[in-house]
Amino acid sequence: MTMKKYFALFILTCLVLLVFLNACDKVQPPYKNETPIDTTVKIKRVICEEGTGTWCTYCTKGICSLEKMKEAFPDNFIPIAIHNDDIMTVTDYDANFSPFSGSYPFSLIDRKLPTNDANYNDILAAYLTAVNTTPPVDMSITDVSWNSTSRVLTYTVTAEVIEDFIGDYRFNSVLTEDSVHGTSAAWNQSNFYGGSGLDMCGFESMQNTIPAADMYYQHVARLIFDGWDGIAGSIPDTNNIGATLTKTYTYTLPVGWNATHINAIGFIINNTDGTIVNACQKENIGK
Repeated sequence: MTMKKYFALFILTCLVLLVFLNACDKVQPPYKNETPIDTTVKIKRVICEEGTGTWCTYCTKGICSLEKMKEAFPDNFIPIAIHNDDIMTVTDYDANFSPFSGSYPFSLIDRKLPTNDANYNDILAAYLTAVNTTPPVDMSITDVSWNSTSRVLTYTVTAEVIEDFIGDYRFNSVLTEDSVHGTSAAWNQSNFYGGSGLDMCGFESMQNTIPAADMYYQHVARLIFDGWDGIAGSIPDTNNIGATLTKTYTYTLPVGWNATHINAIGFIINNTDGTIVNACQKENIGK
């Protein structure tokens, strides 16, 4: 091969290599995504309203179930213990809740039927179904103000719209209190499971009537602000992605309530079917 042919072949090889490298430089790898990704985590929180009472012999099972769920899902599971016919009863809350079942204990997850008898596995199954739904709003408790002198508590339930929705939707809010305790016999708790040998969060090792001195009640419903159904018109009929919805609540805590154990719960109700679409909670709001 002559020198001219070698030179021509060298030039051709360089041109081919240059074209190849230039082309490769412009090819996007299949894993590369130029579209911005929203890494914000939107959280579905689940409300469990449970009917209970100091007179109810089986209700220690319900107490145990709520504690197990709260321990397993501290950020997403919001328990509310609605007392019936005892010293902790909130009359209007109980009057609307108790007709859902003829026996105690029982619970509702996001107010979706059917009720269950507060068995842990039943609550867990209903919770796992609810927590994997996609809510139209992401919710939080904001602008908290607590005055220890006047005992006035103020906070705002805020909902960021993450999916367009229309219809009759309503804000509501509940206050619960932890470690509620009394000393009279009215605070005694009936306990079917005493001596049963069943695993019942320690209640199996306690008396069939647990004295008030040994009982500290958790997640006790203290106040429901807007009745069972919420207030009509508290949310517009039409809501688009990006909108912010708010409702502010103010209440003067009675002297007997421990503000450091008060939890503020906010939620939105779909008034068409009565279910709760999402919720939020600020614990120990008076600290």
